Amino acid sequence: MRFICVAVAVLGLLSVGQSAPVTSCESLTQTLDVTKEQVLGKWIVVAESTGIQKVEALKREFLESYWLKVTAIEDSDAIAVITSVKVFGICFTAALKMTLENGTFQIVLPNVTQRHTHPSGSVPTMNFLKTGCSDCLLFRTKQLMFGRELSGLQLLSKRRSVTADELGDLKKQAECLKLLQPFRFNSEADLCTEPPSQDMENLDLPRVYLDGEYLDFGNFTSVNEIMTRNKGVQNFLAMIPKLQSRLS
Repeated sequence: MRFICVAVAVLGLLSVGQSAPVTSCESLTQTLDVTKEQVLGKWIVVAESTGIQKVEALKREFLESYWLKVTAIEDSDAIAVITSVKVFGICFTAALKMTLENGTFQIVLPNVTQRHTHPSGSVPTMNFLKTGCSDCLLFRTKQLMFGRELSGLQLLSKRRSVTADELGDLKKQAECLKLLQPFRFNSEADLCTEPPSQDMENLDLPRVYLDGEYLDFGNFTSVNEIMTRNKGVQNFLAMIPKLQSRLS
């Protein structure tokens, strides 16, 4: 369960296309209230800014593509959110239920307390900010982890890439929030496939997929079998010591 929240936070996400000029840090970083209708659809993460140099260097090297899809849930105020990231050649996909209120995304986890979900930190907060890109969303994520606030910005678009001019506000916002300058994702990289549509009908409990295979965490034998036969996972596990040394 912790993987899902971390994935959403790290891969994490969005600001709605409001092209009015903004000049000060106060206006650039002000939370933007949006409606459900404004966020529906499939969005590609085209640029990102983080606050830790070594982490960003690894993401630049290994994070290939990332997308997010938001759909309405019939007879519910909640929304279904699919997030999918391709990293180290592996597709990690999570489908979960969320709410949108006052410009803030919140994860719906029935019967799961914040302490159980994140014993070492807090559940991430995800707020929309303004962006000068007319068909984009800009999302700021914040999370308290091990006594330190982690923050990031992600620019999403219906397109695979945006222009340099459309990145203008994002660069200023990163400066205001003391984050690193944004980097662009490869617009030619392959995107992970979507989970079967019928799997999205009941998201009272989040669903997680590894290269398209559903990970049923109630059946750890099955999960272990999937992880063991996935060559990408094995290659990733072999890389962990090297990655840890680069982060130390």
